[in-house]
Amino acid sequence: MASKRVFTLAHLSPEIPTMSKTLTVLVMMLLKILCAHHGVAQIPETPAAFLARYDAQADPIIFRRNEAAWAKDTDITDEHTAASVEASLELAQFSQKMEKQALSYLKADTPRLTADQRRQLTKIADIGTDAETDKTKLRRLKKVISEMEEIYSTAEVCRKSSGKCLKLEPGLTQLLRKSRDCQELSDAWQGWRNMSGKKIRNLYPEYVTLSNEAVKILGHDDLGDYWKSQYDTDTFEEDIARLFDQILPLYQHLHSYVRRKLKAEYGEHIFPSTGHIPAHLLGIITIIIITTTTTTIIIIIIIIIIILIIIIIIIIIIIIIIIIILIITITTTTPPSSSSSSSSSSSSPSPSSPSPSSSSSPSSSSSSSLSSSSSSSSSSSSSPPPSR
Repeated sequence: MASKRVFTLAHLSPEIPTMSKTLTVLVMMLLKILCAHHGVAQIPETPAAFLARYDAQADPIIFRRNEAAWAKDTDITDEHTAASVEASLELAQFSQKMEKQALSYLKADTPRLTADQRRQLTKIADIGTDAETDKTKLRRLKKVISEMEEIYSTAEVCRKSSGKCLKLEPGLTQLLRKSRDCQELSDAWQGWRNMSGKKIRNLYPEYVTLSNEAVKILGHDDLGDYWKSQYDTDTFEEDIARLFDQILPLYQHLHSYVRRKLKAEYGEHIFPSTGHIPAHLLGIITIIIITTTTTTIIIIIIIIIIILIIIIIIIIIIIIIIIIILIITITTTTPPSSSSSSSSSSSSPSPSSPSPSSSSSPSSSSSSSLSSSSSSSSSSSSSPPPSR
């Protein structure tokens, strides 16, 4: 049996010393096509080439998924919901294919892997619930998640006083922040949970079952085990317990302070003897409002940083303009005294070396002699005659 020829990308390195990621991907694809056409054994892709190809292929797919999700979140319609599910399925199928290839590099434990490459490959192989290989179950999981998100976002509570119905954003959020009517706050809090939580409860068991099945393919016990694996520590639960014990005294003091202030505002009769704080009095309906507030703060900080950078750039430009003006002014304006002393020093001969004017031409020497004679003659004619 004839031996197969093996080509590597190193054969091209003398001709192509510097190669961008895109060019690397194109060359590798061309080599694979040529090898397949001529029956030559295909060489494995280098880790760097694989990561470059992943970046090039993942960008448009992730962009389409995010674009579809944004359209659904900002304008919830059946069309946008279906498009979002399809985009998520496209990304899941791509992730499954890339996960297998990333694992092949990690299992080979090639010494060529750098720490950065190993981390990137680990992230690519960590695809979560997208690991579900049953397409029917995967589609159902994406549909259940989409339906729960839609219920969460579209649930409404109608106010008893005006009959006006409010959604979570911005109506109920503003109501819980600004209202000081205890009964109105309680109605909004409980009403939103009745309209959203009870409907989501029917879907949530199916979500848990499908998610657990999916992550077990990756070797996790259940979805909770997968979530904890996202943290770079093998002692996650112990770390959380230790941190909780550390902040518990501060939390207890903070809880007592807030409870005392709220009692002064609403009266002691609505506070249970167990020491708890009624949740509807805290001004937030879900954790999403905290997230929204945090996002707003981050955006404000970014805007402030951008403004400061613009101000610094303007100051630098002004300083440069001032320096340029000063240089132009100094070079174009010469003081008269400097000119005169320069002229005098150039006309006086040096003992050690002759000045340029003294050796320039004979005519100059003649002029100097005539000038001297004239001066001396003038001097003698002006002096009185000697006495006899």
